[in-house]
Amino acid sequence: MRMLTPLAAASAASLALGACGDTATESRVDEDLVNDDVALLAADAIAEDLEVMNSLLTVMGVASAPVAFNVMDHSRSRTVEFFDGEGNLQSAFDPITTASIHTVLVVSGDVTRDGLEWSMDRTRDMWVTGLEGRETERTWNGTGTDDRTRARVTAAGESRSYDITGTLQVEDVIRGVPRAEFPWPLSGTITRDLTIDVTNGPNGDETITRLVVLTFDGTRYPTLTVNGVEYEVDLAATGRDRVHRHMGH
Repeated sequence: MRMLTPLAAASAASLALGACGDTATESRVDEDLVNDDVALLAADAIAEDLEVMNSLLTVMGVASAPVAFNVMDHSRSRTVEFFDGEGNLQSAFDPITTASIHTVLVVSGDVTRDGLEWSMDRTRDMWVTGLEGRETERTWNGTGTDDRTRARVTAAGESRSYDITGTLQVEDVIRGVPRAEFPWPLSGTITRDLTIDVTNGPNGDETITRLVVLTFDGTRYPTLTVNGVEYEVDLAATGRDRVHRHMGH
């Protein structure tokens, strides 16, 4: 049995503890709330990470299955390059000889969804390899940046605002083929290194950092850690129920 705590309940418990704690406790509780909010924002960003991967199926002439994390329309620009096994640039995708694809995606726009609001500018510089011949797996690696302004999380009648910037590292994220048999990434990590400006928090305005790591395991429930605090992400869910903090964290 997975021992998990819904974020809303965990946040309420943290607030209750803070009401009777000392200064050190209040600071810790505030960080707990930030961790929960960052987990929600990071889980939502998985939508774009997975869509970058899934969208190339259309470019390759393969029908793409829908992603549970539906992404709202943004302003987007994308470049795609195809390479054969010797690293030579190709004019178009070839299902037999294309060995790798390089894609650069730039996304900007405003999002309002289920208590989350932000405006953003994101970049993704990604490579997918393992395509040559009759492939059984595709491996993703790449980097990116996340710039969010006016990020706001609303829960239990309370709103918290942040300015968040960060970098992204995608390392050996393996997708099985065919996708219908392997709907979730088999392994690999997506790491975000975030700088967060907390606006009008309990301790006033302050800047903190968070290291966020998502580890895929072939299931719909990968583990997300925020500075070592573990959460479970449901890749098939939408809304706040997709993220739960593990008991004991």
